[in-house]
Amino acid sequence: MSSMDWLLRLLGILCVGLAVVDVYLTVLFPRSGVGLLSSRLHTAWWRILRLIAGGSTFLRRNLLPHAGPLLLMMDMLVWSSLLLGGFALIVWPELGSGIQSSGKEPTPQDFGAALYYAGYSLTTLGTGDLVPTTGTMRLLMVAQAGLGFSVLTLSLTYFMSVYSALARRNRFALSLHHQASGGDAIRLLSGLMQGSDSATQREFSDINTNLNDLYESHHLYSIVHYFYLPEAHYSMARMLFLSLDSVSLVCTALDSQEFQRLTRTASVEGVWRSGRHILEDLSQSFLPTSWRTDTSADDEERMAWKSHYQHAVETLQQSGMKTTPDVEAGWQRYQELRAQWNGLTHSFCEYMAHDWQDIVRTNHN
Repeated sequence: MSSMDWLLRLLGILCVGLAVVDVYLTVLFPRSGVGLLSSRLHTAWWRILRLIAGGSTFLRRNLLPHAGPLLLMMDMLVWSSLLLGGFALIVWPELGSGIQSSGKEPTPQDFGAALYYAGYSLTTLGTGDLVPTTGTMRLLMVAQAGLGFSVLTLSLTYFMSVYSALARRNRFALSLHHQASGGDAIRLLSGLMQGSDSATQREFSDINTNLNDLYESHHLYSIVHYFYLPEAHYSMARMLFLSLDSVSLVCTALDSQEFQRLTRTASVEGVWRSGRHILEDLSQSFLPTSWRTDTSADDEERMAWKSHYQHAVETLQQSGMKTTPDVEAGWQRYQELRAQWNGLTHSFCEYMAHDWQDIVRTNHN
């Protein structure tokens, strides 16, 4: 066998190995940013679509929602192509020797025939009119059929897992949106505080549970990030804003003595820790380096924060709740808390092509 034949086999083995490793890391050992091919493909595809959409509202609403479904198809296409091309390169030198035509015609020895034979084996359709004649080629045919069937099964399982995670994410987003009456965290908090202390704690506990599920869904299946919906209330930024801002207001706008038990409960602290964990961890694995800047707010933005905080105090008072006696000190503390999460939340918003005003929704007119 010539050195060229060995080179073709080695290249084929590398292609097959690359596909197997990427399927393993994407499906069987799913973690954000660990895939050899899929994670890079997802990032590049999203950047291309964002570049095409630009600032056009029409393109954002009609082009970006196809990013996630198309990426699933592209993953399957890449894996299939690598397996097909790789096995074709491996068996190509064997055409006419280890692999023979089953009829009287001479065995074709072109690369197209190698693709034909590899495709038949991978799709478990059999051998067609080309059959293996040596023990090695027979074993290779069985290996191709088993690997092809396994990759197809794993891909279908992966697709179902992604859509299951997507459904949970969207349910949580819609639940928060309705609890906030389509508005900001002030409306969400006002609604949560209407019941008893135990009921409020349960509500925060449910939010904490959903945030943890949100993190795991995006950590295990990072492709869920790219299932873009034009409605801002389905975005990661919107869910994090409502959750973290409501806790920031609980800890600064309410009277610390009256609501001491609530502010120190595991459910409220859990929402804070879970939200921050999502921001810090997923920003490292999902956001490009240039988008991970947690920049400080300028004077204009801080004035908007102050107006938002003052409106929160007024709304809670009107709802019959006792608020902080020192509004200025509460405002200073609110600034400190919000500065810890606002920048990265804004980065998630912009990277996923949403309007920040749709995320915060602080129109108090």
